[in-house]
Amino acid sequence: MSDIFREIEEDVRRERIEKLWKQYGDYIIGGVAVVVLVIAGWQFWKYYHGREVARASDAYTAAASKAASGNPQDAALDFAKLAKDAPSGYSMLAKLQQANALLGTGNVGDAVAIYQQVEKDGSPSLMAVARLRHAWAVVDLAPKSEVEGILAPLTVTASDWKYSAREVLAYADYHAGDNKKAAAAFKGLADDKLAPENIRNRALAMETYISAGAGHDVGIVPPAAPVSPTVAGVPTPGGAPAAPAPTNGTPAP
Repeated sequence: MSDIFREIEEDVRRERIEKLWKQYGDYIIGGVAVVVLVIAGWQFWKYYHGREVARASDAYTAAASKAASGNPQDAALDFAKLAKDAPSGYSMLAKLQQANALLGTGNVGDAVAIYQQVEKDGSPSLMAVARLRHAWAVVDLAPKSEVEGILAPLTVTASDWKYSAREVLAYADYHAGDNKKAAAAFKGLADDKLAPENIRNRALAMETYISAGAGHDVGIVPPAAPVSPTVAGVPTPGGAPAAPAPTNGTPAP
């Protein structure tokens, strides 16, 4: 009897499955197809993205080599192309390097415009670097108030970039001719044990330089003594010997 009931159960189960399949089979097939397509698309995207990242890496290295070898103009063009075509991570980094290369050619205006773009759209670390580069680019050209505005987000206590910002601002004081304030700022930075060692070393060098009299008038080189009139037989200023004086009425040759 148990075998008969088992067979009846299997028939009922089979009928239910067939009924469900007739009702929902198309949906099940469609769902499986979607899953397969999603997996295939994901794998293709990973392959494509990896290939593009590798290409961007090679192009970035080549452009950086041009910049390092003293060819910033060509490097700027290569970085500009990379900034346009590369994946997002490399794109923003290339944009920052494009600005650095333009600055190397003396094109401060275009470099500053790109730094401002990165300050607005870049990652937090790239934004900070862009602000520092922007500040250094204009510190010899703009008033200190403008430099302070550029660096304001980096000067807060919680910022990891506050020591670099303080270095730029100390230099801004020096460039403005306020040597007393600049020396005090550099000394404070040099004595700050929490500041990075390379910044402390530069600050100490600047404080020592300013305290030794940088920017003061230390005199001028005196003018050369006037040339004495040429004496017969003595070389003239041009290097040719003067003609000897005539003797016994004989004309000089």
